[in-house]
Amino acid sequence: MTPSTELQFSDGTVKIIKSKLEPIKMQVATRSGNKKVTLVSNLEAYGFNLLEMARVCQHGVAASCGVTRTPGAKCDQLMVQGDQTHFIAKLLIEKYGLPKKYLEGADKALNKKK
Repeated sequence: MTPSTELQFSDGTVKIIKSKLEPIKMQVATRSGNKKVTLVSNLEAYGFNLLEMARVCQHGVAASCGVTRTPGAKCDQLMVQGDQTHFIAKLLIEKYGLPKKYLEGADKALNKKK
């Protein structure tokens, strides 16, 4: 039997995915020098619109945001200027109601003192 996942959205629609759902991955990468960016991948699998998420993050942390595609990746990823893992984890859990078990890299971010 093939593993499948059922996603229920707040507007009442149901989406069935016929594969195992990968968690949302958050990681901090270093760019030139001491510059850091937060990369969030696999958001599209959960039904998030990346351009809308970029706009919400841009207003929430007053930082530059964008949608990028890495070579060899299946889907696009959200790129936020600076180490914003705490904000993004809190946004996904509290505003969008995503369970913490579907966020990879959120445990370290939520334990930070801000």
